[in-house]
Amino acid sequence: MPVGRGNRRAFIAALGGVAAWPLRVRAQPDGRGVLMSAGSEGDPREQILEASKTMKVVVIGEPSGMSMEEISKVFPRHKAVVDKFLARGDVIGIGPFADLGNMAIFKTRAAAEEFVREDPFILEGVVKPFKIRDWKDSMLPG
Repeated sequence: MPVGRGNRRAFIAALGGVAAWPLRVRAQPDGRGVLMSAGSEGDPREQILEASKTMKVVVIGEPSGMSMEEISKVFPRHKAVVDKFLARGDVIGIGPFADLGNMAIFKTRAAAEEFVREDPFILEGVVKPFKIRDWKDSMLPG
């Protein structure tokens, strides 16, 4: 599913999130945010600060058109990089879309940027282009 304006709600719903837009966030005692309606009261600056505590970073890659045979040759090196980031606890989720594009959710921007500098799928052209996007998550644990 391409991620664009027309299907943002479907994308969020597919991730198990809330498809309301726009959203506001209010802090809970445990430091995580709670999604609230657009009419919620409170200082928007405080809400943004609290939302940033739950910020995640998403890398979204588009398929390059390589054959499965070509992808299979690069996959073992890609998996080694993925395993390194998983072992460090930097990755929340990673995997392909049905069209062979892919997405990875990282805990920090630094981890996402390091990943794209090391990932053979990106370096060898299996995935191109890709985007790094900040995701104001309020559902997943920090």
